Amino acid sequence: SERQTLDQRQLDKVLATLPLHRLDLAPTTLKRLHKPGFTVLGDILALPRPALGKRFGSDFLVYLEQLLGTVPDPQVAIEPESGFRRQLDFLDPIHRSETLLVAMQRLLHELSQFLESRQLDCPAFSWQLLQQDQRAIALPIRLSRPRHDRETMLALTRTRLESLKLDAPVEGLVLNSENFIASEQISDTLFEERRGQQQQSMDELLNTLYARLEPGQVYRLASQDEHVPELAWRRVSAPGDTGRVAPLPICSRPGWLLKRPLAISHRNDTLYWHGKLKLMLGPERIETRWWEQAVKRDYFIARHEN
Repeated sequence: SERQTLDQRQLDKVLATLPLHRLDLAPTTLKRLHKPGFTVLGDILALPRPALGKRFGSDFLVYLEQLLGTVPDPQVAIEPESGFRRQLDFLDPIHRSETLLVAMQRLLHELSQFLESRQLDCPAFSWQLLQQDQRAIALPIRLSRPRHDRETMLALTRTRLESLKLDAPVEGLVLNSENFIASEQISDTLFEERRGQQQQSMDELLNTLYARLEPGQVYRLASQDEHVPELAWRRVSAPGDTGRVAPLPICSRPGWLLKRPLAISHRNDTLYWHGKLKLMLGPERIETRWWEQAVKRDYFIARHEN
């Protein structure tokens, strides 16, 4: 029946007319119920419960009580997909990489909808171009920061395909993405419009570099929990590979150091390095790592004359 009701008596009447084949029962149990001539649920509910339990078991009685709403009926929780994987198989093999963009656009649309419905961003995704003899060409693509918009991902895919030469026809296409993070809900104000445009331009530049260059050729600096300056920073690759890392703090220390210090001249109480230097801050004394190779130094901040 398609009727809906919250009244228990009306609900019992509706359930009584429910055909037995609509019940979630094993085929063998349904066959045993049909054999005596039972056709609707009301035929069974009219029988004594002890007799039904003796003949069909206690689980059958619990199921009937759950149908009537007299005992709890807990449902299995729906677990959303932890990752995204879609595959397309082509009826006719594709010989040119440009032709793949149509199929790739379709899969990226599905990925974008998948992310938007769950309010997630993906830091990276990868393509697999399936060829004959179970061979596959892998095309990993990283993003400068996690995104979910199809246009950005399609543009990076197009850039990645520019340098690809197919040595055999492609018979299938696979799109993979995982390790999602929650989307940041950011509302830009009128006065932050210019800054948002600058950030977008930087993201586009980094995305293009990641798509054109090999892994490890583009990196940035992040802070590290060390007091010694040369150990207080490190290189990290794209956020898509390492997740979110702490940026370098804004402080008086430089963000990077030369591999070897350069000598500074000292004449007549004045410091020189390709011109005069004027001390601004310091000294900052660092004395640590006595348990390995002891470090004992004084650091100053100086301003060059130009």
